[in-house]
Amino acid sequence: MSAVSEHDRYIITRKRVKNARITIKPDATIRVSIPWHMPKSDVEKFLSAHHEWIQRTLAKIAVRERVAVSPGTLLLHGKEYRFISCDGDSHTIVINHDETTVTGNPSMLSNQYIIEEWYKQQAAKYFTVRVAELAAQHGFTYSKIRISSATSKWGSCSSKGTISLHWKLIKTPVAVSDYLILHELVHTQHFNHSDSFWKRL
Repeated sequence: MSAVSEHDRYIITRKRVKNARITIKPDATIRVSIPWHMPKSDVEKFLSAHHEWIQRTLAKIAVRERVAVSPGTLLLHGKEYRFISCDGDSHTIVINHDETTVTGNPSMLSNQYIIEEWYKQQAAKYFTVRVAELAAQHGFTYSKIRISSATSKWGSCSSKGTISLHWKLIKTPVAVSDYLILHELVHTQHFNHSDSFWKRL
């Protein structure tokens, strides 16, 4: 038997289990199984202790599902974009979101530096707009956006309100990157992972 206290993408279920456990499904649903008599305060401590793991796992879901991207494609917002070769400057790349294609010089696909710089540019353009949209929609304020290449974090928020997001998030589905953006925006109001933080998130 179990008791469900929340629904949608974040589900807490009380079960006849000895220890609490978090499971994240391929659709980014977070399921938390906890013992029947575990106090709410202990549940919050458990979630706080695992928040970094939850964040990293959500960000990796789409990439993990698409480890073997088809040859001649690029991953953008969780979708494979077919690469179309054309003559011209190797740094000039055109995106067609309706047809999910990327057109550019064929040398681009063989140059990891050019690809990475392109992804960083796309991340800067997209996240600058998207963070502003979500902040306005949910009543947050922040100082600026920074595109990061940090190896250990997908996102962070400084005490001065600077939101940092890893450029590789541009590869993940919008639902995943939105979650991480909101996670950092909530930190502009709650700089820890307290009960108030999780309720706001």
